[in-house]
Amino acid sequence: MTYFLLTYDRIADRVAVAPFADVERAAAELERTTLAKRPTDEVVLFYTDSIDTLRRTHSRYFLTEREMIDTALAGLGA
Repeated sequence: MTYFLLTYDRIADRVAVAPFADVERAAAELERTTLAKRPTDEVVLFYTDSIDTLRRTHSRYFLTEREMIDTALAGLGA
């Protein structure tokens, strides 16, 4: 399992991902990043088995708005 620190820029619709194997380092970077973030940023720490799982379970950080709409419509059979 790996810790993934995501910094999501809502204005630019861009995410930066930093993986950590160690909880202490992940927590320290979470604190540092949270203190330095801009008001338009989201900073989130996840603990999961892979980046692929994270992309699947929290796709809003990785897909464009158009991709999210297309995925939602496909799920509705549209």
